[in-house]
Amino acid sequence: MLNRCTLPCNEIEEPEWLKFYGKILPARQLHHTRMYDVTRPIDGEFTIDELCLALKQSNINKAGGPDGTSNEIYKNLPPCGTLYLLAVFNEIWSKEMVPQD
Repeated sequence: MLNRCTLPCNEIEEPEWLKFYGKILPARQLHHTRMYDVTRPIDGEFTIDELCLALKQSNINKAGGPDGTSNEIYKNLPPCGTLYLLAVFNEIWSKEMVPQD
């Protein structure tokens, strides 16, 4: 802890600060994130579980992207559409190029 102050330092100790702010600030909420196969390479292909989780967590009632496709469409794809989307994302990832069309 640094004790170099150009202004007068206060004499309040850390436990006193924690007690004071613990009464007026809400408790910190931790967000639990599911981890998938953390043993695979970080630059490996996306999995269907990762895509489904991302689609589940995407916001609805938001404006679509440049192509006008909204998240509602992606979230309601049939299984074959989700697999196709996964294949497109993995191709973009592996080739490092976004298709023009």
